[in-house]
Amino acid sequence: MDRTLRDYLNHADECHEQLEKYFAGLTSKQVEDKILEMQANIKTIQAVAYQIANISNIASRALSKRSKYVHKFIDPLPNENDCGVLRSMYPIESKELVDGIQIPVKTIDSAKDIPIAHIYYVNDIKQYAINIEGIVIKGNLGNIVNYQIENSVRCEYGIECKSFKKNIKCKYYHDPEDYIKCNMQVPDNTKNFTVGSWIYSKTKTPRTYFARHIGSKDNLIHDLNTIKRVQYREEIANREGQLIHDLLIYLVLNSKGLLERYIPWF
Repeated sequence: MDRTLRDYLNHADECHEQLEKYFAGLTSKQVEDKILEMQANIKTIQAVAYQIANISNIASRALSKRSKYVHKFIDPLPNENDCGVLRSMYPIESKELVDGIQIPVKTIDSAKDIPIAHIYYVNDIKQYAINIEGIVIKGNLGNIVNYQIENSVRCEYGIECKSFKKNIKCKYYHDPEDYIKCNMQVPDNTKNFTVGSWIYSKTKTPRTYFARHIGSKDNLIHDLNTIKRVQYREEIANREGQLIHDLLIYLVLNSKGLLERYIPWF
Protein backbone atom coordinates (compact mmCIF):
# COMPACT_ATOMS: atom_id res chain seq x y z
CA MET A 1 0.00 0.00 0.00
CA ASP A 2 1.34 3.47 -0.91
CA ARG A 3 2.22 5.68 2.02
CA THR A 4 1.99 9.46 2.18
CA LEU A 5 4.42 11.84 3.85
CA ARG A 6 1.79 12.30 6.55
CA ASP A 7 1.90 8.52 7.20
CA TYR A 8 5.68 8.64 7.68
CA LEU A 9 5.37 11.67 9.97
CA ASN A 10 2.63 10.04 12.03
CA HIS A 11 4.75 6.89 12.38
CA ALA A 12 7.70 8.94 13.60
CA ASP A 13 5.47 10.77 16.10
CA GLU A 14 4.11 7.44 17.37
CA CYS A 15 7.63 6.06 17.82
CA HIS A 16 8.64 9.24 19.63
CA GLU A 17 5.69 9.03 21.99
CA GLN A 18 6.20 5.32 22.74
CA LEU A 19 9.89 5.83 23.44
CA GLU A 20 9.16 8.85 25.62
CA LYS A 21 6.50 7.07 27.67
CA TYR A 22 7.72 3.46 27.77
CA PHE A 23 11.48 3.58 27.18
CA ALA A 24 12.30 2.28 30.66
CA GLY A 25 10.05 -0.75 30.13
CA LEU A 26 11.19 -1.61 26.60
CA THR A 27 13.87 -4.18 25.89
CA SER A 28 16.95 -3.27 23.87
CA LYS A 29 15.57 -5.37 21.01
CA GLN A 30 12.27 -3.41 20.98
CA VAL A 31 14.09 -0.06 20.93
CA GLU A 32 16.40 -1.31 18.17
CA ASP A 33 13.38 -2.41 16.10
CA LYS A 34 11.89 1.09 16.39
CA ILE A 35 15.17 2.63 15.26
CA LEU A 36 15.41 0.26 12.27
CA GLU A 37 11.82 1.08 11.25
CA MET A 38 12.55 4.81 11.27
CA GLN A 39 15.85 4.37 9.43
CA ALA A 40 14.09 2.35 6.73
CA ASN A 41 11.51 5.15 6.36
CA ILE A 42 14.28 7.74 6.11
CA LYS A 43 15.99 5.79 3.31
CA THR A 44 12.70 5.49 1.42
CA ILE A 45 12.02 9.23 1.64
CA GLN A 46 15.62 10.04 0.67
CA ALA A 47 15.36 7.75 -2.36
CA VAL A 48 12.23 9.56 -3.54
CA ALA A 49 13.84 12.97 -2.91
CA TYR A 50 16.96 11.86 -4.80
CA GLN A 51 14.90 10.85 -7.86
CA ILE A 52 12.95 14.13 -7.87
CA ALA A 53 16.16 16.12 -7.44
CA ASN A 54 17.78 14.31 -10.38
CA ILE A 55 14.83 15.05 -12.67
CA SER A 56 14.82 18.70 -11.56
CA ASN A 57 18.57 19.00 -12.20
CA ILE A 58 18.29 17.38 -15.65
CA ALA A 59 15.49 19.76 -16.64
CA SER A 60 17.40 22.76 -15.29
CA ARG A 61 20.56 21.86 -17.23
CA ALA A 62 18.55 21.39 -20.44
CA LEU A 63 16.86 24.76 -19.97
CA SER A 64 20.16 26.53 -19.29
CA LYS A 65 21.43 25.40 -22.72
CA ARG A 66 18.64 27.17 -24.59
CA SER A 67 18.23 30.28 -22.42
CA LYS A 68 19.96 32.47 -19.86
CA TYR A 69 18.51 30.34 -17.10
CA VAL A 70 21.16 29.68 -14.45
CA HIS A 71 21.22 26.03 -13.45
CA LYS A 72 20.96 25.58 -9.69
CA PHE A 73 21.98 22.17 -8.41
CA ILE A 74 19.50 20.68 -5.94
CA ASP A 75 21.03 18.47 -3.29
CA PRO A 76 18.48 15.77 -2.34
CA LEU A 77 19.94 15.49 1.16
CA PRO A 78 18.65 18.35 3.35
CA ASN A 79 20.77 20.57 5.58
CA GLU A 80 19.68 22.32 8.75
CA ASN A 81 18.13 25.18 6.75
CA ASP A 82 15.96 22.97 4.54
CA CYS A 83 12.94 22.54 6.77
CA GLY A 84 9.59 22.17 5.01
CA VAL A 85 6.04 22.13 6.31
CA LEU A 86 4.32 18.83 5.52
CA ARG A 87 0.88 19.90 6.66
CA SER A 88 0.38 22.74 4.18
CA MET A 89 0.79 23.04 0.46
CA TYR A 90 2.80 25.79 -1.22
CA PRO A 91 1.56 29.08 0.23
CA ILE A 92 1.83 31.94 -2.25
CA GLU A 93 1.49 34.48 0.52
CA SER A 94 2.13 34.48 4.24
CA LYS A 95 1.71 36.89 7.11
CA GLU A 96 3.55 37.20 10.42
CA LEU A 97 0.97 36.46 13.09
CA VAL A 98 3.33 37.20 15.98
CA ASP A 99 7.08 37.81 15.98
CA GLY A 100 8.76 34.83 14.32
CA ILE A 101 5.56 32.96 13.41
CA GLN A 102 4.47 33.03 9.76
CA ILE A 103 1.16 31.54 8.62
CA PRO A 104 -0.07 31.03 5.03
CA VAL A 105 -2.75 33.57 4.16
CA LYS A 106 -4.20 35.31 1.13
CA THR A 107 -4.40 39.09 1.44
CA ILE A 108 -7.38 40.96 0.01
CA ASP A 109 -8.55 44.56 0.18
CA SER A 110 -12.08 44.03 1.47
CA ALA A 111 -14.29 41.36 3.03
CA LYS A 112 -16.38 41.60 -0.13
CA ASP A 113 -13.56 39.84 -1.97
CA ILE A 114 -13.73 36.67 0.13
CA PRO A 115 -14.98 33.79 -2.04
CA ILE A 116 -17.72 31.53 -0.73
CA ALA A 117 -16.20 28.41 0.84
CA HIS A 118 -17.78 25.07 1.64
CA ILE A 119 -17.72 22.61 4.48
CA TYR A 120 -17.91 19.05 3.20
CA TYR A 121 -19.38 15.85 4.59
CA VAL A 122 -17.06 12.94 3.75
CA ASN A 123 -19.00 9.70 3.39
CA ASP A 124 -16.21 7.17 3.96
CA ILE A 125 -15.05 8.70 7.27
CA LYS A 126 -18.51 9.94 8.33
CA GLN A 127 -17.10 13.34 9.28
CA TYR A 128 -17.25 16.96 8.19
CA ALA A 129 -14.10 18.51 6.73
CA ILE A 130 -12.64 21.74 5.39
CA ASN A 131 -9.42 22.32 3.45
CA ILE A 132 -7.41 25.38 4.45
CA GLU A 133 -4.12 25.92 2.62
CA GLY A 134 -3.84 22.20 1.91
CA ILE A 135 -4.54 21.26 5.53
CA VAL A 136 -7.62 19.04 5.72
CA ILE A 137 -9.30 19.59 9.09
CA LYS A 138 -11.97 17.04 9.92
CA GLY A 139 -14.29 16.24 12.78
CA ASN A 140 -17.89 16.03 13.89
CA LEU A 141 -20.35 17.38 16.41
CA GLY A 142 -19.30 16.02 19.80
CA ASN A 143 -20.46 15.86 23.38
CA ILE A 144 -18.95 18.05 26.12
CA VAL A 145 -18.66 16.00 29.32
CA ASN A 146 -17.49 16.79 32.85
CA TYR A 147 -15.12 13.88 33.20
CA GLN A 148 -13.21 11.50 30.97
CA ILE A 149 -15.51 8.77 29.71
CA GLU A 150 -15.55 6.46 26.72
CA ASN A 151 -14.31 8.14 23.52
CA SER A 152 -13.00 11.21 25.37
CA VAL A 153 -9.34 10.26 24.85
CA ARG A 154 -7.71 9.17 21.62
CA CYS A 155 -6.36 5.60 21.51
CA GLU A 156 -2.58 5.87 21.49
CA TYR A 157 -2.13 2.58 19.64
CA GLY A 158 -3.96 3.56 16.44
CA ILE A 159 -4.18 0.69 13.97
CA GLU A 160 -2.10 -1.47 16.32
CA CYS A 161 -4.92 -1.44 18.87
CA LYS A 162 -5.66 -4.93 20.21
CA SER A 163 -9.39 -4.29 19.87
CA PHE A 164 -9.01 -4.34 16.08
CA LYS A 165 -7.28 -7.70 16.17
CA LYS A 166 -9.86 -9.16 18.57
CA ASN A 167 -12.77 -7.49 16.75
CA ILE A 168 -14.06 -5.86 19.93
CA LYS A 169 -14.98 -2.26 20.73
CA CYS A 170 -12.23 0.02 22.02
CA LYS A 171 -13.22 2.37 24.83
CA TYR A 172 -10.94 5.06 23.44
CA TYR A 173 -11.57 7.27 20.41
CA HIS A 174 -10.14 6.21 17.05
CA ASP A 175 -9.70 8.36 13.97
CA PRO A 176 -11.91 6.97 11.18
CA GLU A 177 -8.76 6.46 9.12
CA ASP A 178 -7.73 3.73 11.60
CA TYR A 179 -10.80 1.69 10.68
CA ILE A 180 -10.31 2.28 6.96
CA LYS A 181 -6.67 1.17 7.10
CA CYS A 182 -7.75 -2.03 8.86
CA ASN A 183 -10.52 -2.66 6.28
CA MET A 184 -13.20 -2.21 8.94
CA GLN A 185 -16.47 -0.32 8.79
CA VAL A 186 -16.30 3.13 10.35
CA PRO A 187 -18.66 3.16 13.36
CA ASP A 188 -20.96 6.03 14.28
CA ASN A 189 -18.81 7.05 17.24
CA THR A 190 -19.30 10.42 18.91
CA LYS A 191 -16.17 12.16 20.20
CA ASN A 192 -16.52 13.26 23.81
CA PHE A 193 -14.62 16.39 24.84
CA THR A 194 -13.98 17.08 28.51
CA VAL A 195 -14.89 20.55 29.76
CA GLY A 196 -11.28 21.13 30.77
CA SER A 197 -10.01 20.50 27.24
CA TRP A 198 -11.51 23.84 26.20
CA ILE A 199 -9.65 25.78 28.93
CA TYR A 200 -6.29 27.45 28.37
CA SER A 201 -3.64 26.79 31.01
CA LYS A 202 -0.07 28.05 31.10
CA THR A 203 0.92 25.34 33.59
CA LYS A 204 1.67 21.81 32.43
CA THR A 205 0.81 19.42 35.23
CA PRO A 206 -1.10 16.12 35.33
CA ARG A 207 -4.23 18.04 36.35
CA THR A 208 -4.03 20.23 33.23
CA TYR A 209 -2.91 17.46 30.87
CA PHE A 210 -5.96 17.76 28.59
CA ALA A 211 -6.23 21.56 28.80
CA ARG A 212 -5.05 23.92 26.08
CA HIS A 213 -1.39 24.87 26.38
CA ILE A 214 -1.15 26.91 23.19
CA GLY A 215 -3.34 29.88 22.49
CA SER A 216 -2.50 33.06 24.35
CA LYS A 217 -0.86 35.58 22.00
CA ASP A 218 1.39 37.04 24.69
CA ASN A 219 2.71 33.60 25.64
CA LEU A 220 2.65 31.83 22.28
CA ILE A 221 6.39 31.53 21.64
CA HIS A 222 7.04 30.27 25.17
CA ASP A 223 4.20 27.76 24.91
CA LEU A 224 5.54 26.37 21.65
CA ASN A 225 9.03 26.01 23.10
CA THR A 226 8.04 24.24 26.29
CA ILE A 227 5.03 22.07 25.51
CA LYS A 228 5.54 18.32 25.94
CA ARG A 229 5.25 16.04 22.92
CA VAL A 230 2.52 13.85 24.45
CA GLN A 231 0.48 16.88 25.48
CA TYR A 232 1.02 18.40 22.07
CA ARG A 233 -0.38 15.39 20.18
CA GLU A 234 -3.46 15.09 22.36
CA GLU A 235 -4.09 18.82 22.29
CA ILE A 236 -3.77 19.10 18.52
CA ALA A 237 -6.13 16.14 18.06
CA ASN A 238 -8.63 17.93 20.30
CA ARG A 239 -8.14 21.27 18.54
CA GLU A 240 -8.99 19.76 15.17
CA GLY A 241 -12.21 18.19 16.43
CA GLN A 242 -13.16 21.23 18.49
CA LEU A 243 -12.68 23.54 15.52
CA ILE A 244 -15.16 21.56 13.42
CA HIS A 245 -17.48 21.25 16.43
CA ASP A 246 -17.56 25.04 16.88
CA LEU A 247 -18.01 25.61 13.16
CA LEU A 248 -20.98 23.24 13.07
CA ILE A 249 -22.54 24.94 16.12
CA TYR A 250 -22.11 28.30 14.39
CA LEU A 251 -23.85 26.99 11.28
CA VAL A 252 -26.66 25.62 13.45
CA LEU A 253 -27.10 29.07 14.99
CA ASN A 254 -27.27 30.54 11.51
CA SER A 255 -29.83 27.96 10.36
CA LYS A 256 -32.02 28.93 13.32
CA GLY A 257 -31.79 32.63 12.46
CA LEU A 258 -29.89 33.45 15.63
CA LEU A 259 -26.99 35.29 14.01
CA GLU A 260 -27.15 39.03 13.55
CA ARG A 261 -27.92 39.73 9.91
CA TYR A 262 -25.76 42.22 8.08
CA ILE A 263 -26.37 44.17 4.89
CA PRO A 264 -25.67 41.83 1.96
CA TRP A 265 -22.27 42.34 0.35
CA PHE A 266 -23.53 41.77 -3.17
